[in-house]
Amino acid sequence: MSKSSDTNVKQDADSAVQTQVISMDEVFNSTVPVICALTKDDNLLNLSGTVYYSGNKMFRGEFNSLIKQTGQEFDFYVIYKEGYSYSWNSVVNDGLKANFKQEEKNEVSFSDIMGPDTFSGEGFVYNCNNWKVDSSMFDVPQGIEFTDVSRN
Repeated sequence: MSKSSDTNVKQDADSAVQTQVISMDEVFNSTVPVICALTKDDNLLNLSGTVYYSGNKMFRGEFNSLIKQTGQEFDFYVIYKEGYSYSWNSVVNDGLKANFKQEEKNEVSFSDIMGPDTFSGEGFVYNCNNWKVDSSMFDVPQGIEFTDVSRN
């Protein structure tokens, strides 16, 4: 995949619009709603997931991770909307909530929310396509207790 500072949109034979990206930060800075499948498979980790991006600084990520050395596999999820991130996993019935509203004034990035170098760098493969936004994808799940870990 070539490196570029802009998101490249290509029209394929089926008239579906496919978006080539080099990082999730690039997606998060776009105004185009996309759904991105991402994968990474190396000698430590097998990771696959889907990120639903609204086109206006809202996303949901659903990921599956296999730690090869231990054989431990788990699913984890994150929703970012209205300046807050909500994250949880398939192992426990609680999650974390963090306030990024202060950072939003200084343009918060995907890396700020997910952590530096998360889903970027060598070995990540992205396949993104435009999608019609389904707002229910950004609903925070009921039945999960979120602990607020905001830096105030």
